[in-house]
Amino acid sequence: MRGAVSDFHFVNPHCVIEFDVTGEKGVIENWQAEFSSPGPMARQGWTAATLQPGDKISVSGHPARTGVHAVHAVRIRLPNGQEFKVGGGR
Repeated sequence: MRGAVSDFHFVNPHCVIEFDVTGEKGVIENWQAEFSSPGPMARQGWTAATLQPGDKISVSGHPARTGVHAVHAVRIRLPNGQEFKVGGGR
């Protein structure tokens, strides 16, 4: 899914991106993507400033089973086109 970052939390135990996605009916939906902890992400070059509000990102992952707008992220594509594997899975 693609969306615009509204907030980024580079904290333990997991990093979280809050982002806005335009749904099928044109309504903006607020989503959260949770992924690895800051330590492994810092080794890949991430910092608390890697994502800024308004950045356009793509997130691939496993949606929450409960139907809430949340996903366990597996891959994230940054605004500059870089793609990172950020969690387990495919």
